[in-house]
Amino acid sequence: MRVTVKGKHMELTDGLKPYAEKKLGKLEKYFNHIQEVQITQSLERQWHVVEVMLQGDGVLLRGEERTADMYASIDQVFEKLERQVQKFKGKRLLR
Repeated sequence: MRVTVKGKHMELTDGLKPYAEKKLGKLEKYFNHIQEVQITQSLERQWHVVEVMLQGDGVLLRGEERTADMYASIDQVFEKLERQVQKFKGKRLLR
């Protein structure tokens, strides 16, 4: 799995990049065919926005969250993508 972390309108701190990589790396336990994860972290006025695009096995999943804290945004987008991956995996098992 290739993970790309970018900052838009901001500098990535030493803590944010590894935190995002570690958190989203946990998705592999649900879906081991993840090829690429693109994480874009940005600041828009007072909001900390995290956008994640996940590609793998013919599927493209996207999640975006905005909160007042970057770490909370990462946590919430992880939960959102976790639900999407579980739903997709459930559909594949039914076939």
